[in-house]
This record gives sequence, C-alpha cells and structure tokens, in this order.
Amino acid sequence: MSDSPSLPELALAPGIKLALDRLWQRPWREPDLLSQKVERHLKAIRLVSDKRPVDVEMAESLAAHLQQLLATSTPDRDWAERRLIQLACEYFCRSRDIEHDLELSTGLRDDQAVYEAVLELIGETSSCES
Repeated sequence: MSDSPSLPELALAPGIKLALDRLWQRPWREPDLLSQKVERHLKAIRLVSDKRPVDVEMAESLAAHLQQLLATSTPDRDWAERRLIQLACEYFCRSRDIEHDLELSTGLRDDQAVYEAVLELIGETSSCES
C-alpha cells in the first residue's frame, strides 16, 4: 500500500523524529520479515557484547516486546497501528544505529522511547523497562 497515512505526532526528541520520518517512508514489510530483521539485529548486538560493553538484557527485552507486537500485527488490526509497529521495529533495526546501541549508558534508550511512544499511540500498556 502506497497511500499510508502521515506519521502521527510522537513526543520524542527532534533527531529521533527525523529518523522516524525517513523510516515512515519505507514500504510495508510483512511481520515475519520484520521479525527476522529484529532477530538479526539482536544477534549482531550479542556478537559484539563480548568485545564491548552493551546492555544485552535491555536489547533482549526490547526485541522480545517488539516480537510480541509483531505477533499482533495481523490483517484485522488497524492499518495505521500495523505501520506504527513496523516503525518501532525498523527504528530498532537501523543499521547505522548499531554503534549507538552499543553505548552502555544511552544506547538503547532511544529505541525504548520509540517503542513506548508507539505503544501509547496504539493503546497498548506493555513496558520493557529494565
């Protein structure tokens, strides 16, 4: 579908919003493809965790919560909500974000903030706070 709605307003930092605007333009991806992408990104984080300090537990928790959201991204769910779930997954998996994700003190906090903002917009209450 190419006529996706515009990106809803999210209460996030301007830099994050800019990245989300770019990701929002990406074409729709099926949940199973996004699930594989989330797993690959988590695997990449785990691979470097023995060489660099990284909050693997937070990455695993966030990946698990994203996988749970993807499981609910079925055709009977609202299209805009499905796109927001995709957005949270795409943000978590950004390839140029891996170096940022490895920063122990702040690395995955932006990914978590995007996840939490998406949850709020779609009316979910789960949290992945570590």
